[in-house]
Amino acid sequence: MTPLLSSPLAVAGLAALASLLLPHSRVGRMLLYPFSLLSTWIHECGHAVSTLLVGGRVHQITLHANLSGSAMSTRPDTAFNHAFTAAAGLLAPSLLGGTLIVLSALPSTAPYALFGVATLLLLTGLLWVRTLFGLGAITVLSGASFAAGYALSPLLQYAVLHFAGARLALESLLDVRYMFSRTATTANGESLPSDTERIARALFPPYWFWGFLIAGASILILITSLYAALRLHAPEVTPPLDDLVQSFV
Repeated sequence: MTPLLSSPLAVAGLAALASLLLPHSRVGRMLLYPFSLLSTWIHECGHAVSTLLVGGRVHQITLHANLSGSAMSTRPDTAFNHAFTAAAGLLAPSLLGGTLIVLSALPSTAPYALFGVATLLLLTGLLWVRTLFGLGAITVLSGASFAAGYALSPLLQYAVLHFAGARLALESLLDVRYMFSRTATTANGESLPSDTERIARALFPPYWFWGFLIAGASILILITSLYAALRLHAPEVTPPLDDLVQSFV
């Protein structure tokens, strides 16, 4: 079991397999629920942080038990700002997931990465969440991340962090129905434009073009982060990037 948990590709493969198989059973959905909730939160935080970057203001983030969420904000009314903040929500889980995958490959950084995730959850929750369920969920996720960084063995810290990173990086790829849909349904049944449709309305190409583009970016982030993790974890058996490039040229 130890070699399986210590291999970056094996842990990422387990995350992919779990993401494909577990949603088909009630127990499986319960096991994946914390990771799915984390992904929803990071998605909404992507909208929020990008809103701040373009000079806007975040009013609140809502998180629901059915894994839906929303970010209420105001920003300067430009096409770029609308497209940028919509795309940031879609790419945020992949970007954070890729970062966690790389950090997990360094034993000395794994506990600090878990503490960092816990702090990020707690800080953003206190800043932006105004609902009881949202505050409770973020507190539990933050506490679990702190506990993992403090109590687990280095091997299990690595496995948990790497699995969470791979799960986040895979999330946008698994939710293809949302990326390739014009609309999204909120928790109260309201139908709103999806993020890819928001980008399409701000810019010219249709929503499915942006769906393919963001899916491609997510795949690239996952592959790049796994390669970096392999180089850090086992440099003696992982060829340098220059050698890989030359082998395909």
